[in-house]
Amino acid sequence: MQNDYTPVPPQMEDEAAAWAARLDRGPLTQSESAELQVWLDAHAAHEPCLSAYLTLNARVKTEVPKLVKARVLEVPDEGARTPVWTQPRRSWLVAASLVLAAAAVSGGALFRGLSVRRLATPQGKRDSVALEDGTQVELNARTLLDFRPQGGERRAHLERGEAFFSVAPDRTRPFVVQTRAGSVRVTGTAFNVRVDAPGRLEVTVVHGSVEVTPDGSTSYVLAPNEQFALNGTIMGRRSLRDSETAAVLAWREGRVLAEGMPLSSALERMAYYHNRELRADPAVAHLRLGGSFRLDDLDGFLRDVQQALPVLVLRGGEVIRLVSR
Repeated sequence: MQNDYTPVPPQMEDEAAAWAARLDRGPLTQSESAELQVWLDAHAAHEPCLSAYLTLNARVKTEVPKLVKARVLEVPDEGARTPVWTQPRRSWLVAASLVLAAAAVSGGALFRGLSVRRLATPQGKRDSVALEDGTQVELNARTLLDFRPQGGERRAHLERGEAFFSVAPDRTRPFVVQTRAGSVRVTGTAFNVRVDAPGRLEVTVVHGSVEVTPDGSTSYVLAPNEQFALNGTIMGRRSLRDSETAAVLAWREGRVLAEGMPLSSALERMAYYHNRELRADPAVAHLRLGGSFRLDDLDGFLRDVQQALPVLVLRGGEVIRLVSR
């Protein structure tokens, strides 16, 4: 699915602001915690939206006293000091905007770090977004990404998921993708980054070159059709055939391209996209699968696999198992 970025719906912002205010007042009760978890799980954009309000809450509370002390912002009397972070969303935003404007007038950059663009995709959906610098980002399902211009860098934080970056060339402002497992640094190129499990990082280059720096390790420079992979403590760089690069990027067309792919790897792709648990017994996990399959058609994929390989699909509860037949 390709479309321009659209703002977070007002209802979602209302709900996020309400939760931010509630969290600011102190620990949640057990029932409130359960309710919050249900709300967070309902949509992939809920978590980054709440995070944005919590971040602004913290910055406003830190900076308001400084602005008052510097006589940039005037707070009336004690009875009128209702914190801006506990007001309803729209009035809260107005108050926060006034503080931001006051900081700007004072010549400070107190809130520059809040210029963040948060992108999120739910399960079973993909998106394509043009960033302010001209960079095009394609996001696979269940992906969370922040874009934050910072100093002389263009910085994106890929919290989870998979994204393809076509970076607008700018030698004066490097583009950095930060993940929990390491960073990727470029000036203008096209590459794919995947972080769909803890301690895992996969970077595949299509055009140009990138520098990958795993946390606590030395850097790797990748050229086109090269891939860096980190899985726990195992890491390394390898060259890819054109068909292998095409298989890595097939998600951009909504496909799983399994030309000789192990069954376990194909299941992993489908499982992440649909947020389902798919397991292959050890006896069949190594079997090689061929063909092109639609990412959004899990039932069709399982049916085709059962016809192509000597496996049986067992459905029970939340787990789908593939066993030898």
